[in-house]
Amino acid sequence: MKKYLTIDDLLAFCKQSKMDNFSAKDAGGPIIIQSFGEISTSDTTTMGLTPCTLQACHTELNKNHSFIEDSVMQNALASFANRPILGYVYQLNDGSWDFWDHRMSIEEDGDETRVEYLERPIGVIPESCNAHLEYDENHKKNYVVVNGYIYDDYGNRALDIIKENDGKVSVSV
Repeated sequence: MKKYLTIDDLLAFCKQSKMDNFSAKDAGGPIIIQSFGEISTSDTTTMGLTPCTLQACHTELNKNHSFIEDSVMQNALASFANRPILGYVYQLNDGSWDFWDHRMSIEEDGDETRVEYLERPIGVIPESCNAHLEYDENHKKNYVVVNGYIYDDYGNRALDIIKENDGKVSVSV
């Protein structure tokens, strides 16, 4: 069984292997990366759903050296609607709980390879998500910001983790 690593691990692997380019066409599929954002909630809950705001991903130069223009991201904003909010909740050594990475495993059976995602739905981004680009003064970048809902009861401790961190946590999106 193989596991995907963090973007830092991927960059270290590429440097160590002297890999300076990648073709999804030649490799038979893409490399999936993560980007760091934030999720914050309000104190209001409605019928088992707590409203949240996700700072999903940013434009221009990313940690993996990819570059996404504002216009490209603007054209992709509609793709956020009606998607699940996923999270992998992990127990830390001290017994507390936190979000972890995009946890998945690759199952290989002969010629067949299957990705199994270990993240679970912790909420939903509705069609009315108001996806837009917003400049973050602290990070000096344009981020995609969307509105969503965290499940109160079915969020696998997600809401508790967010509330324990003053209603705002860093996440990988």
